[in-house]
This record gives sequence, structure tokens and C-alpha cells, in this order.
Amino acid sequence: MTKRRGVVFAAVRGEIETGTCEQVRERLLACLADRPAALVVDLAGVTLLGSMGIAVLVESREHAERSGAGFAVVAGARTVVRPMRITDVGALLGLCATVEEALHAVGGDTTTRGMRRDRFSWWSS
Repeated sequence: MTKRRGVVFAAVRGEIETGTCEQVRERLLACLADRPAALVVDLAGVTLLGSMGIAVLVESREHAERSGAGFAVVAGARTVVRPMRITDVGALLGLCATVEEALHAVGGDTTTRGMRRDRFSWWSS
């Protein structure tokens, strides 16, 4: 796993709902296995965020907190941001509009130029 200043970056794509949430959960928890300084979850490529997806993000944040890692979520699409706002978990998850804002929120480098990111992608059909 590649990190920059201890921050792991995970980009998720597709739908995060009942049929896909277990795979996303496993990958996010795997990102935390090496006890990084922080985990930034980029949901820019997510087209649907269901209630189970929100639960996965909350669980991942709780794991990060227990291990002393920072945690932030990047999202801008209404289909992703709206469910987080309706359920009032945006602040809990450290919802940010940009990767730079999320890196700043978790205390990482605010520049992404030249940053090699730990990525996993999930596409659902």
C-alpha cells in the first residue's frame, strides 16, 4: 500500500448499496489495517449511495477513530451528498467537497500534485 505522509486515499466508483457494500467495507477496512495516519474516501465516482453504503462509511470511520486515524469523505454529487445530509452523517463522516479540503481536514498535505494514491475501485452493473 502506498501512502503519502501516512494518508491513504481510496476512490470508490459505481453504486454502494446492499449488493456491493460488503466488498466496499472489506476494502476500506483493509486500507486501515496498516494503521495509516488518515483515510480519505473519494466518492466522486459513486452514482448511488444507499443506506447500507452509509452504514459502511460510518463503520469505517469508527474503525479509523479506534485506531487513531483521521477520516474524511469527498463527495459532490447530489445523489451521494443528499443521503448523507438527510441522515445527518455528513459532519460525522468529515464530508468535504474536494480532495484537497479532505487532506487538509485530516492534517495531510494539501497538495495532491505528484501524490501516488492507494486506490481501489468498485464498479457495479
